[in-house]
Amino acid sequence: MILKIERDKGKYEIVLVEGPEHNIKYSTLSHCWGNEQPLTTTTTTLHSRKMRIDWETLPKTFQDAIIISASLDVNYIWIDSLCILQDDKTDWASESVKMGLIYQNSWLTIAAAAAPDRTFGCFPAPKDIKEYDLKYGSNGDSLTRIYARKVRAPIDSREHLEKLNNHLPLFHRAWVFQERLLAYRILYLCEDEMVFECATYSRCECSGPYTEKVLQRYEGTKYSGLKFRFHGLLNQWHSHKYFST
Repeated sequence: MILKIERDKGKYEIVLVEGPEHNIKYSTLSHCWGNEQPLTTTTTTLHSRKMRIDWETLPKTFQDAIIISASLDVNYIWIDSLCILQDDKTDWASESVKMGLIYQNSWLTIAAAAAPDRTFGCFPAPKDIKEYDLKYGSNGDSLTRIYARKVRAPIDSREHLEKLNNHLPLFHRAWVFQERLLAYRILYLCEDEMVFECATYSRCECSGPYTEKVLQRYEGTKYSGLKFRFHGLLNQWHSHKYFST
């Protein structure tokens, strides 16, 4: 099963549907459940979930992930607690073994990296933001507020990307390891910025723009992150398997 997102006059209508037979473009959510269960689907709530899921009942992390997905014109999203029957051992046994394929085939995995639970949301307030009051106008009688933070240099950014904030709550979950490796595209919502990672490249918000000289240094640094190394080994295995048969 998968969640279908419909937008009507700026509002989101969410329903649980059986997986369409044809290929669809969908996203997945990688998140921490926390100490308490998030909103779930059970055998007793399955029918109502297929009719409608009230927006107000969705945890903040789920709401943010749905907004991100819909903003990218992805109208389906898979969230484990809602798409697997949590009180049905047969359904859990059947669906849990598919999770690798679910994340591998998703168009984008949204990783709520800084969220310790469902209530936190995907967009934590940056810790190093400073606020300044700026006067403008001919007499300086108009006032506006601007927000600023220090920008990392690209080389520092590369080190930051490879560490990828491993201290964050999401990376303490064993399940996330397969999600991180198998998903082709991941958008990490970290404590101070967003980081995008695929099998060949990774980029955070603080990685540009810069002078041409600095960019040449940055581009010349070969990316060797966890996902890059894993997919490199996977490709070697497939090549070995192909030439061995």
